[in-house]
Amino acid sequence: MAKDYTRGAPPRRLYRTSKLVLAVQPEAEAFLLRMTSNNAGAPRTAFLDRFGRIVATADHTLVPAAGRRGNEADAAYLVIERTAFQPLMLHLRPYLKLCRTRILPTGLRCYWMLGEKAAQGDAATQETGARTSISSGDITIPQREGALLITQRDLDQRAIVTDEEFLRFRLDNSIPLHLIDYTDEMLLNITDDPEEFYDAKKGCFPGQEILARVTNLAKPPRRLQVAVLAGLPAGSQAKATSTLDGRGFVLLPNA
Repeated sequence: MAKDYTRGAPPRRLYRTSKLVLAVQPEAEAFLLRMTSNNAGAPRTAFLDRFGRIVATADHTLVPAAGRRGNEADAAYLVIERTAFQPLMLHLRPYLKLCRTRILPTGLRCYWMLGEKAAQGDAATQETGARTSISSGDITIPQREGALLITQRDLDQRAIVTDEEFLRFRLDNSIPLHLIDYTDEMLLNITDDPEEFYDAKKGCFPGQEILARVTNLAKPPRRLQVAVLAGLPAGSQAKATSTLDGRGFVLLPNA
């Protein structure tokens, strides 16, 4: 189970994000398999349009329902950037009309545990990478570096890092954020690890055909990466995001 950061000296650094935690239910696993780019057990996924462009990237974790028959999870939590909620719901509206699944905001808080290893969390989280039980309290979702902590609690303010510290952490670990460092970019352009957001073996979902074509026949034309700004053309420097200490995220040709 996630550590209790409300007692004693704070052992780790935390950043309180502005991310929105959504509850997806019922039939959450089946819905997410149809609508997102990654498999249900992966911690990161994306909602795409039919051209393979990002509507919203998300962190997610399945919530097994007590007493439910079968292997599919009936509920899930989605974590997205707060301002992505309305565009996402507009994108999903036609699909939600055809099923029982509903997506609603929760009052849960989302912290980023800096430096926390991805396997931290309760036993269920360690086994599947993201799956946990809603009855176990706090929920952890592993990241490229660190982990998200989803909780009802207001955690110890002594552990909270500044915006600048979190930005430096993101640059050091190449962690871009949706609607800050990219918007409706093609999914494969934003990561150097396609499997972070995309399972090439899963069934059809919006944008799947485009991603498969790029993966099988070519490579993404551009890649979002952390670059030293002084070595870039003026035009690229002007487009850099999340800049600090002469570095920032920039979309550059994929060499």
